[in-house]
Amino acid sequence: MPQAQIDVGGDVSKIMVGSVALYVAPAGTSLPPMDGTYPIGTWPDGWVGVGYTDSGVELSYSPSIKEIKVDEETAPVLFVLDGEKAEISVTIAQATLDKLNTAISASIYASHAATMSKGKYTELKVGSGALTEVMIGFEGYAPPDDPTGDLLPAVAVGYRAMASGNVKLAFKRSDKQMFQTTFGLLADSTQPVGERLFKMIQIVAPHS
Repeated sequence: MPQAQIDVGGDVSKIMVGSVALYVAPAGTSLPPMDGTYPIGTWPDGWVGVGYTDSGVELSYSPSIKEIKVDEETAPVLFVLDGEKAEISVTIAQATLDKLNTAISASIYASHAATMSKGKYTELKVGSGALTEVMIGFEGYAPPDDPTGDLLPAVAVGYRAMASGNVKLAFKRSDKQMFQTTFGLLADSTQPVGERLFKMIQIVAPHS
C-alpha cells in the first residue's frame, strides 16, 4: 500500500545557499543598514573583511533554561531564561599576521615601512596584553519571496564581541595555512531588551 505523502511545508526556493563574508570593526563603529534598506551595499567605514574562509561561518546560540517546579506537579510549570551564550566561529584561510591579530584579542599588531637597510615587515606580539573588544558581522544571501527572483542580502551583527577561542596555526607542506577562531558575543546594554547579543535581518523582496 503506498505511503501517504506528508506535507512538511517545504519550499525548495527557501533553501539558503552561498558564501558568507565576515567583517570585524572597532567597538562603536556605525552599523550597516539593519532596517530593510536595500541594497545594503558597502559596509560603513571601519568594517574590514577577514578575507577567505574555510567551511563558512557558524553562529551558535545556547540558552540556559531554569525549570520552575511546584510540589503539586511532577513536571515543571514554567521555564525561565537563566542565561545566554552566543558565539561566531570561523576558519580563516589567509594566515597573515593582520588576520591572526583579528583572531587573538590580546595581541598587538604593527606594520613597518621599508628603510635603507630593512624591508617592509609586519609584526604580531602576544603575551599578557589587554583584551580588545570588537564588533562582528557577516553578510550572505536570503531566498526571496518570489521563487523566480534573485537571492537577496542577509545580514547579522554582533554589537560587542571578543575573540575567545583557542587559535592553532598549522604549517603543513601539503596544505594551505589556516586557523580557526571563535568570537564570544557580549550583551550590549544600549540596545533594546531582546536584541542585546546580536541582530539578523533577511531581505526577502526588493524595495518597491
